[in-house]
Amino acid sequence: MGRILGRPISDRDALKLFGLDVTLYRTHSKNLPAATQLVYEPPAHFKGPRWREKEEVVSRSNGDAIVRRTVQTPKGGLSTLERRTSITCWTLEPLLKKPEDLELLRFRPIAYPDVDRYRSEFGPGFKDGIVRAGVWGQGEAVILRGPKELCMDFHLRPDWVKDLYELLTESALAWIDEAPTEYIDLVEIAGHIGNFVSPETYRKQIMPFDRRVVRALHQRGLPTTYHDCGMVMHVIELIAHTGTDCIETLTPPPFGGDVDLARAKKLVGGRVCLIGGFHQSAIERGTPEQVEERVQECIEAAGEGGGYILYNNDHFFEAPMENMYAYARAARKYGRYS
Repeated sequence: MGRILGRPISDRDALKLFGLDVTLYRTHSKNLPAATQLVYEPPAHFKGPRWREKEEVVSRSNGDAIVRRTVQTPKGGLSTLERRTSITCWTLEPLLKKPEDLELLRFRPIAYPDVDRYRSEFGPGFKDGIVRAGVWGQGEAVILRGPKELCMDFHLRPDWVKDLYELLTESALAWIDEAPTEYIDLVEIAGHIGNFVSPETYRKQIMPFDRRVVRALHQRGLPTTYHDCGMVMHVIELIAHTGTDCIETLTPPPFGGDVDLARAKKLVGGRVCLIGGFHQSAIERGTPEQVEERVQECIEAAGEGGGYILYNNDHFFEAPMENMYAYARAARKYGRYS
């Protein structure tokens, strides 16, 4: 956006520019002193940091970088490989390469909310829009272990998966306990699991952890949205049973998901708010007319009776400005329903 306009612009100002409702993603976290961290105690003779990270750029190409991140703990080392661009990054090699690595992950510091940063950005007078945070709990497992390995773990070592999910859930609960609720409107949880598990696996091995996170957030008065940008129709009713307030991103085929918005509305629309369903390819590569058509389709499929928020399924990084304006105009044109 800044490149197109020829000047820097914040996410808040960019959304206002196009007439979109302002939603700001802010998970401000910091590590507190070691005495407050829920981690293993190191051996008595160990004198160094419990968790020490180092990064090395392995290669660069066309502005992208392959980065090796290594971690040293009192009981050994871990490493992960990431591909980073100027706007995003993704994991090429997981941190937990073997089951034994879980014992090292226990030394990772707990990330607690950075209340001062929330206060400075969203203190008295802030009325611009919705502030979203992310506390993923078990959803982080896919990134840490890798989808293929985790799928095998569910069947080969279910007790190990339970231990991993317990650790990740406890970390999420620690963040939630300290969350500055006066500055946060919605919390994104879980995610990235629908593509990889059966309903039975989700119900038995994952759902109990999601329920704990939802319950903790509700006890703090924070609404939740359950994020999964893949295939979820086979587990969407179970996700609704976690008690979450919303489900996103409702990705349609053939873009990596299987969501039929109208069917999703019938299955769970009476229990949760539905967020998403609009695939960003229309904005990136379509015409303004195609953008409007897709907006109309989404709202007609899921808007009746309320409880639907038009939203794109994922981030988009390149889009004609006229399509952004068309997106906002169409949402206001068709978003008035009974």
